[in-house]
Amino acid sequence: MKGIARFYIFWVVIMLCFLSQNIKAQDNEPDEYFNVQKNKKYSKNFSDKQITFLTNKWYLGVETMGKIGQVSLENDLNGLLTATGYGDPMVGAVIGYQHQHQWMAEIGLQKMPFSYGLTLGTSPPYRVSFKTNQIAVPLRIKYKVLTIGKVLKMSGLYVGVGFTSLMPQKEENLGGFNVRAITFGGGSRDTVIFRNRTTYFGKYNLLPEASVEMQVYLSKSFDIHIFGRYQTGLSPVILSEMTQTRNGQLQASFQAKDQGTAIVYGFALHYNYSVKKIFDRKE
Repeated sequence: MKGIARFYIFWVVIMLCFLSQNIKAQDNEPDEYFNVQKNKKYSKNFSDKQITFLTNKWYLGVETMGKIGQVSLENDLNGLLTATGYGDPMVGAVIGYQHQHQWMAEIGLQKMPFSYGLTLGTSPPYRVSFKTNQIAVPLRIKYKVLTIGKVLKMSGLYVGVGFTSLMPQKEENLGGFNVRAITFGGGSRDTVIFRNRTTYFGKYNLLPEASVEMQVYLSKSFDIHIFGRYQTGLSPVILSEMTQTRNGQLQASFQAKDQGTAIVYGFALHYNYSVKKIFDRKE
């Protein structure tokens, strides 16, 4: 855990150093660097192909998201058992850097829920759900593949890759159940018992992700980002283990795993607190 902490402290220090250098550079900018908002007349004198705005900026962002989880089921007991991933709300915050309005890199902190339900096809059906909320640290890199805008060209479509780290925590027993059922057939009366135990492991886990994101320029200080992300884990986050016995004899067993595989969608508001714009005229 100490090694993980050092890793993130290292990245935070690196980003703060870049921020410090960026602020100093702005204080010593030559005359050819200027605020685009105060020189709008230049955009009227040249065609789109003659103008390029190169933007370097630091930003802070808040994100609100929805998460649709997926659960893998090893054995459905001949259709008797089903597992369903639930949709959960998420919130997070990021700090990032954008280079010449082409590349973006960010690191953040977010609250990530994991939840799913199990249903036994008894009569009536028996349903149970499990949920845990964990702290996660995302790290992403994004590249613009499509520029939108006639003059400022500040909006665009990005594709990205990265990973989300689940911080180690204490192993947690999320509960379970014991369900007793009576079956009749062939003149016999049998007792069937289903036993379940569900555990959150609490170990360090990486969730690789791929993303598509639309940046919408609002003003010099604010952007809105609409995104979709797909992520999956390298090892189980939550594990459900269950057995089925008939008259005391083991008949079947199964496992349901939540590896963090999910579709995440939402939007973010970015505040650009350190911006340097370069006006480039091409003759």
